[in-house]
Amino acid sequence: MPTIQINGVVHQRQLNRRACWYTCLQMAVRYFESQAQASVSGLSGPEHFSNMQARFAAGSNPSWAEWREWAQQCGFTALNLTPTPIGIHSFLSQHGPIIYSGTWGYSFDGHVVIVTGINTDTDTLYVDDPLEAGAPVTKNMTTYFGNLRQTLWENPLFVYQP
Repeated sequence: MPTIQINGVVHQRQLNRRACWYTCLQMAVRYFESQAQASVSGLSGPEHFSNMQARFAAGSNPSWAEWREWAQQCGFTALNLTPTPIGIHSFLSQHGPIIYSGTWGYSFDGHVVIVTGINTDTDTLYVDDPLEAGAPVTKNMTTYFGNLRQTLWENPLFVYQP
């Protein structure tokens, strides 16, 4: 299967150490608005919701249940599936960038990134990580998803489906 890489996600660094969720929602909304060259019906950034803005200003993370609810409130759809190379390729082709959330290793500390591409031949994942200075960064998919564990129902993959 070939490589797919989505261009046009404008990288943002997270403004505080607990802002990956907020930053990734902003990047994803801005990507789809840029593609449409207008505001997109049913899609809003977290800065437009007082509860999300307050949590961001306080420098704290939402719970996993809040994260799921808030991503959906911003207009994203949850995909309750285990990521595989073919599945990631298919969803990138159909929906564009994928918001990915999970816990690091066996801790309860979570992180949110945007998956922007995959090379299924080399198991290479292209990720826009708001902790990184630039994007995309490349990761070995097996290793990366092994470190960023996915709990399917609580913190799924999110896409925008107009």
